[in-house]
Amino acid sequence: MSFDSLFSLIHLLYACFLFNFSLLSVISCSYYSLTYVLLCLLVVLTSSFD
Repeated sequence: MSFDSLFSLIHLLYACFLFNFSLLSVISCSYYSLTYVLLCLLVVLTSSFD
């Protein structure tokens, strides 16, 4: 196994990790914003009932 193929393998693993991390952050960000919107709706609904 040459150094060049090892470097390309590490680069591939790094790109895969980076892609998964960005996907995870996008999913968690949308999840948090959805939760925030639901909380705001809940507050608006409870305040309108009063």
